[in-house]
Formats: sequence, structure tokens, C-alpha cells
Amino acid sequence: MYRPRILTLTVGFTAGGAEKLLLDIYQSLGKSFHFSAACLKGSGPWEELIRSKGVDTYALGGRGEWDLSVLLKFNKLTKVLRPQIINSHLFKANWVARIIGKIRRIPVICTIHNVANFLNPFEILMERLTAPLATINVCCSKYVCFDNTKRIHYPFRHYIYNGVLIRNYRRRDFWDPQKIIVLSRIDLKQKALAELIEGIALLKSEGVRVFVDIYGEGKDRKVLEQKIEEFGVAEEVRMMGFTTNPEKTLENYSIFLLPSKFEGLPLAILEAISAGLVVVASNVGGVPEVIEDGVTGYLIDGHSPERIAEAIKRVVAEKERLPEISRAAIKKVRENFNIEKTVSYWRRLYQLLLDNPTPDEATLDQILPHV
Repeated sequence: MYRPRILTLTVGFTAGGAEKLLLDIYQSLGKSFHFSAACLKGSGPWEELIRSKGVDTYALGGRGEWDLSVLLKFNKLTKVLRPQIINSHLFKANWVARIIGKIRRIPVICTIHNVANFLNPFEILMERLTAPLATINVCCSKYVCFDNTKRIHYPFRHYIYNGVLIRNYRRRDFWDPQKIIVLSRIDLKQKALAELIEGIALLKSEGVRVFVDIYGEGKDRKVLEQKIEEFGVAEEVRMMGFTTNPEKTLENYSIFLLPSKFEGLPLAILEAISAGLVVVASNVGGVPEVIEDGVTGYLIDGHSPERIAEAIKRVVAEKERLPEISRAAIKKVRENFNIEKTVSYWRRLYQLLLDNPTPDEATLDQILPHV
């Protein structure tokens, strides 16, 4: 059976929200479309998972922050694979896809998973120059649309919320707010994990003991391990490494914590909610589109050690409310952030570009949410 060819491009085959979204798309739409997956860098821990979905993978082997050879390699790959659509995810992958897509006259969907406030001036310039080259730029939340429009000076109008499978989660008979999980890429530029360590030390000095397990890998792992030793919280904070089964891992905890300096719309908080956990997350990016403070979770007003500690103390003090908050959060995610709804938007968008490679804004507005 003929299946239209779609080539996806990310920065690396690592564990993150963009990669998890793509896995869901491969699994849900693989019978309708033929997917291939490329990344700018080398192999990573999720490459085998991607292949398990029947998707061929191609690592372009880019080195360092700026390896222009990936442009030539990706151009060559498009000549070989002859995709009818390129769907890229994350800023640097978007730049490459936009440029090569324009040269090769291939429709390009660029997915923006984060706000632009962490980009340096050169990166802002790259985004401004290349954003108009895409057929469509799709953000992961309303906030990301507004923030990138403001900072890039280009209209980002359309968004597709990340989605998760709402499982029949096990009803919890016992809630332990002092046992906390963090599931995150170890990147201290974005994630306030160093501040979390200091916050745990503050709580310990006040006689409030909580225990945090941090799952994930990243370039700043050693820095974080040193921080744990420096603040004397080795008993309270454990580095657990990469987990290949986050759904199963989440079942062992009651509270999910995500302290961040900036975010788009973290898929991790949706997964935690769907597993029945109560989420405590920084009030940044699209997080408030999911978490209403004290109703569907708890918001940290900022990311300082003091604010993180205050939020954890609040959760511990309000232990009796946790089942009610969990139920409210699951209801909200089921109605607005379920994977079936997310995938249906992607299916419609792919089909639209196959039928009309140069759709106008009015046509796009008919099939996608927009601001």
C-alpha cells in the first residue's frame, strides 16, 4: 500500500518532549504515512525506540554547536529519500529544515517547542531570517505563539497542544507528598535543578525532610552531582539516570516536580498527570495552560530555592487535598491534552500539505487551533 513520505528532523535522538511526541505520531499514523527520522547529531538513547516503530533513522553526525556540514548532509538525504513533507522539531533543526526545504521545494512544517527568550542575538537573527521560509510554523502552546511572535517579530499563529494517553491509572490509597520525582533532561540552563538542590537543603535546615529522585541524563549531570555533595543532601536527593519506562517509574511516586526557568508546554507534566500524580511546576511558558494553582496542581512563582521550598512545604501541608487535585487535573488533560486529539490535528495538517503544498492562512485556520 502506498504511503506518503514524511521526513522528520530533530536535533538529537535523545529523551525529550519533542522526541516523545514524534514516537506517538509514528505509532499512531505509521499505517497512513511512511516516516523516516533524521537528527543533526549522532546516535542517542531513543534511536532504538524510534526504529521499533518501523521508522528508519539517520544521524547526520554534526559536531559542536555550529556544524554547517549538516546542511549538506540533510540536503543529500532529501535527494535520496524524496520526502513529500519535512516536519522538523526544535530551533536548530527548524533552521536546517527551512533552508533545505526552500531549496528543494519541499513543504516544511516547523514545530516550536519552547519560548525564544533563551536564544542569543545570533540565534534570534537566524530565527527571524528562516521563519518565513517554512510552509507553516506550529507552536506547542498559546503562550509559545505569543512569546515567539513578540521576540522574533514574525507572526506565529498556529498551535497544536502536546498530548498524552490517558491510562486507567491505579487509584492511590496512600499519598506520600514527601516522596518526589523529577523527570527531566539535565540542562541547568533551562531546568532549575541546582536551585532545587538548594531548596531541599533549606527545607532540611528547617527540619522538613523530603526525598527527591531525579531521572534523566544531560550535559550538566556532573555539575548537579557536585551540587548535591556541596549542600549535604545526598540522602535526600538521588540521581537515578535515564529510564526507558517512565510510565512504570511514575507509578512509584505521588508528586511530580518540574522547576524551570523557561518552558514551552512540557510533555512531562502531562504524562505525570495522566499517571495520577500531582504536579508542582514553575509558573512559566505554557504551564499555566495546564496547571491552575491549587486546582489542577501547584505553581511555583519563580524558580529560586526559596520559592521551590515554599511550594514543597505547601504540598506537604495540603496532603489531604491531593486526591481531589489529581482528579481535577486528569479531567482537564483528558478534555484538552489527549493524544487522540493531538494526532488528529497532525493527520489533518499532513493531508492538507499533500493536497495543497502552499496553503494560505485562511485554509490553515480551518484545520488548526490559532491565536
